Amino acid sequence: MFKFTVYSLIFITCLSLTAQSIHMSELKSHISDKPLNSFGNPSAVPMSFSSVYTPVTDKLIFGYLPYWENRTDYLRYTLLTDILYFSCELSANGTLGECHGWPESAPIDEAHKYGVRMHLVITGFDTEIVKSLIEDETQKTAFFKNCWNQVNNAGADGINIDFEGLKEITSAVLIDFFNDLGGYFHSRNSEMIVSAAIPAVDWSGYWNLSAMTGVDYFFAMLYDYHWKGGDPGPVAPLYSADPWPANGICVEKSVNTYISKNGESIKSKLIAGYPYYGVKWASTDGDFPGTQSAKGVSVLFDTVLSEYSTVSSDWDDGSETPYKIWTDESQWYQLWYDDGESLGLKFAFANENNLAGSGMWALNYDKSTEEIWKKIAENFVADRTGSLQRPIIIDSFPFTHSDDTYRYASDLFDSYQCSENTFDTSGINESGPEIIYKFEALCKGTLTASITTGSGSDDSREDIDIHILSDQTENPCLIRNDADILITLEKGVYFASLDSFVAENITKGGPFTVTFNFSECPESENNDDDDTISGDDDVYYDSDEVTTDEDNETGNYDADSDGDYSDNENPADDSDPDADAAVSKNSGGCNINEI
Repeated sequence: MFKFTVYSLIFITCLSLTAQSIHMSELKSHISDKPLNSFGNPSAVPMSFSSVYTPVTDKLIFGYLPYWENRTDYLRYTLLTDILYFSCELSANGTLGECHGWPESAPIDEAHKYGVRMHLVITGFDTEIVKSLIEDETQKTAFFKNCWNQVNNAGADGINIDFEGLKEITSAVLIDFFNDLGGYFHSRNSEMIVSAAIPAVDWSGYWNLSAMTGVDYFFAMLYDYHWKGGDPGPVAPLYSADPWPANGICVEKSVNTYISKNGESIKSKLIAGYPYYGVKWASTDGDFPGTQSAKGVSVLFDTVLSEYSTVSSDWDDGSETPYKIWTDESQWYQLWYDDGESLGLKFAFANENNLAGSGMWALNYDKSTEEIWKKIAENFVADRTGSLQRPIIIDSFPFTHSDDTYRYASDLFDSYQCSENTFDTSGINESGPEIIYKFEALCKGTLTASITTGSGSDDSREDIDIHILSDQTENPCLIRNDADILITLEKGVYFASLDSFVAENITKGGPFTVTFNFSECPESENNDDDDTISGDDDVYYDSDEVTTDEDNETGNYDADSDGDYSDNENPADDSDPDADAAVSKNSGGCNINEI
C-alpha cells in the first residue's frame, strides 16, 4: 500500500531555524486565555518543611504545566518530581511581561505537599529581544533579579529558561548567560534548580551543554521532528528505519548526539521530554512517507482518544510510533501521534540509557486516562510489590504500612461484590490501581483494618478503600468499607486490597497509611502447626486464572463465558455509576462484580 519516496533532511534543516515549536504555537494560540484555577497566595514555606509525601519514581520526571491547563485533579503527583509552570514571558531590557497568573495560578503549596518542586518557566520567543538580553550585561543583571524575585517570593524551587529561535549569537555568549544565571540563583540558594529547554536537534551549534555548568538540568524537547509545516510523519520517532532514512533524525540520534558532543557525564543532566500530542495532516494520498496538502494541526492525546477513536490505528516499525490514515469525503488525512505503548518504549529508552529522567509536554494533555501514567510507573518505579503475584506480606500484627496506589503494582480489580453487603454497591467504580496484601489468620478471630491517611473526603485527592478477599471460598470478597474494617475470620490465608476510588472519571488514588490488627490467638492454637505464610510465590495470576501451589487448581478469578472476571452476574442497573457511587460510598460491603 505504501510507497517509498526520496526523503531529504535539507528542508528540515532550513525550516527548523524559523518554524514555531509546539511551545511557541501553543502559547500564541492561548495568549488570551486565563488560567483555569487559582490556588491562592502561596505560603512561601520551603518545600522541605511542607512536604507530607514523596514521589515514588527512581528518576526525575519533569512536566510542563501550561497556565491554560492548570487543573491538578488529573495529576499523579507521586509520579512527578518537578512541575514547570508555563509561563512568564520575557519583555524588553531584562524585564518580565505577562506571567499568566503566576504565582497564584501555580499549585505551589499543593505540589510541595507531595514533595514535588515547582519551577517558573521564562519564555523568550522574540529573537531580537533574546539576543539583546544575553549580550548586554545590564539587561542580564536586571533579568536575573526579576526572575529571582518571582521565584523566591513565591516559595518556588527553580527556574526553567525556554529561549527559542536563537540566531546571530555565539555559543560563548550563550554559555556565559546560563553560567551567570546559575551563579546568581545558586549563590542565593544552593537548592534552587536552574534548567533549560533545548532543541531536539542543535542545528545552530549554540548548545555546548558541558560548558554550561550553571545549569542543573536540560529538558530536551524530543518532538516536532515532523512539524506542522512539513510533510506527514512521526512527531517523535524513537528510531529512524525503513521507510524513513537510515541514520535519520530521531530520539535515539538526538540523545546520542548530545552525549557524544558533551561526554557521558551529561547524561546526569539530560531530561528526555516527550509529546502528549500528535499532528494531523491533510495529505495527497494514503501512502507514507507522504505529502501534505495542507498545514498540519496539533491534536492532543486526549483528543486522539475521544474524537478519533473510531479511526483504526496502525504501527510504524521504522519509528516505533502509531498512526492513523483515513479518507473523509475523498480527502486523505494522516494523524501521527504517541500513545502509551510508544511512550513506554521512549521511557524505557531514557531509563536504559541512564539519563537523569524524563518528562512531557504537556501535563493534562492526556486528561483522565491512566495509560501513560502506568507506563511512567512501569519504567521509573522499581518497587513492584503489591500485586497478586508479589503481595506485601503481613507477617505479624499489628501491622502499619504506608504506600501509594500510583505505583501501579496492580490494577486487576475494578469493582467488588462482597459477602457482607448492606445494599447493592455494584456501581462503585474502583477501576483505579490498588495495593495487595497477604496475611494468615492462625485461628478464628477478629480482623480490624483502618486507613489513617488517604481515607477520602469531599475535598480529598486520595480515596483508598479497604477490601478483604479470600481465594479459598466461592466468593473471594468478604467485606469492603471506606476506611475501617471489622470482620470475624476463620483460620486461613487472606488478601487485603487497598483500592483507588474513581469519581467523575477522576482516579482518587495515591498515598495512604493503613493499620491491620488481629485478635490474639490462644497459645495452643497459635502453635498447633507450622503453616505460617511467607513471601514465597504461592499464588500466581495471569490473564486467565489464579492457581495455588497447594492443589494447582484454578482459583476464583476465572473468566466466565462472556469474558468478564466475575463469580456471578450482577443484574443491578449501573448505567450511572457515578450516581451509584455517591450513594454506595457509605456501604459496609459489596460483591466482587468484576476483577
